[in-house]
Amino acid sequence: MSAARLIVNADDFGLTVGHNRAIVEAHREGILTSASLLAIGAAFDDAVERARAAEGLGIGVHLALLEGRPLLPARALPGLVDGEGRFFLSYVHLLCGLATGRIALAAIAQEWRAQVEKVLGSGLTVTHLDSHKHIHMHPQLLEVALRLANEFGLRRMRLARPLRWTAGGKPLALGLLSLWARHRVAQCGVRTPDRLVGLEASGQMVTERVLAALRRPWRGTWELMMHPAYLSDHLEQLRREGYRWIAHYQFEGERRALSDPALRQALDERGIRRIHYGEL
Repeated sequence: MSAARLIVNADDFGLTVGHNRAIVEAHREGILTSASLLAIGAAFDDAVERARAAEGLGIGVHLALLEGRPLLPARALPGLVDGEGRFFLSYVHLLCGLATGRIALAAIAQEWRAQVEKVLGSGLTVTHLDSHKHIHMHPQLLEVALRLANEFGLRRMRLARPLRWTAGGKPLALGLLSLWARHRVAQCGVRTPDRLVGLEASGQMVTERVLAALRRPWRGTWELMMHPAYLSDHLEQLRREGYRWIAHYQFEGERRALSDPALRQALDERGIRRIHYGEL
């Protein structure tokens, strides 16, 4: 067995058909091993159909509390949704609501349980839990996620442990949260990768950046977080609706990187074995 293993995971499976196409192609033709399925995504059914035909693709549940419409009715989620019954677009309402107690953790647990059940109900084998925008790294939300992991027997979870904490505010904040999270998930018997590659340049992991990360010495298991997609009218519509990060993501560049022979060659030369979360 190789001393170094890599989970190559694509987030936002089910967000748009363009995401679904790119993710399954990157698995069949490239180095992708895993995808995180967004239960509230508009293209969820399309993602499930494609995943059923993608042998060997690991599937995680991409827990969401930001952006999009929840599975439960708005009346069951006070403080979590806006006047149109959609999740808020930014962290501000969520974090303030948790800090002041205006948002009940029981309501979050019910919504997340519904999301897990929807993915499991599709018939796909679920390998792990993670979350949209890493919100499960919040200490209170991590406890909810761990209870669901125990309830559904999902014993693998992403931890946002960056390679370089000094790369910006987001890696630093998530790195600090990961100190407690790593201890807590170990107590609960949940397995996690040792590092998460891609936090420092989320949505911009083109071939050169991935190769640079692969040159770092490591043992154990790392996760490479990717966001491949084909550009589409649907994606542009989401940008206009306030999904600000879309404007900065290099979806096509990441899609091409995953099928770049240079990455496969680099992994092979270094003896890095590709796995999905189910093999962790």
